[in-house]
Amino acid sequence: MLESTELRSWSWPTPENLAPVVVLHGSGQDENTLLSFARAACPGHTIISVRGRIAWEEGFAFFHRNPDRTLDERDLEHGAAAIQDLL
Repeated sequence: MLESTELRSWSWPTPENLAPVVVLHGSGQDENTLLSFARAACPGHTIISVRGRIAWEEGFAFFHRNPDRTLDERDLEHGAAAIQDLL
């Protein structure tokens, strides 16, 4: 089952010709992990930083994992099927 997601957003003015940049953290991290890197790598762009929905170690993950850190493929298939049902 998909966990609920809390959404927060911030906005600031940027030049209209700059595309937003989406950054996704690694497992055990959070939405703040890559912000300074993204701002330095893409100055002037709006940065969209997403938090994984699954609590994992000291942070979050986007996919459930097995104890050996491999992806839980059964859960991944279930999540993909749930998304397909929404489309």
